[in-house]
Amino acid sequence: MAWGHRREVPELSVGCKKTKLVCLYCVKVFVGGDINRFKQHLAGTKGEVEQCSKCPPNVRHQMLLNLQGNVEKKRRAREMKADFNLYSAK
Repeated sequence: MAWGHRREVPELSVGCKKTKLVCLYCVKVFVGGDINRFKQHLAGTKGEVEQCSKCPPNVRHQMLLNLQGNVEKKRRAREMKADFNLYSAK
């Protein structure tokens, strides 16, 4: 989902092991990290990255929903793992 809102910049990555990404809206350069940090940038969430000041509201909303969905999936996976461990211990 977030891949369409950035572009890779190979010319800035020369001599660097990590690919550099540029936000299409505010032209902020990201070095390494994962796509989750870029989603946080677009969503404007507080934490690891600076909020994108030029991100359209509909894109910001999409990124927020996506990040919230990821949190929910991780929570359910932890619960399932805990339940599995409880039943397999018997």
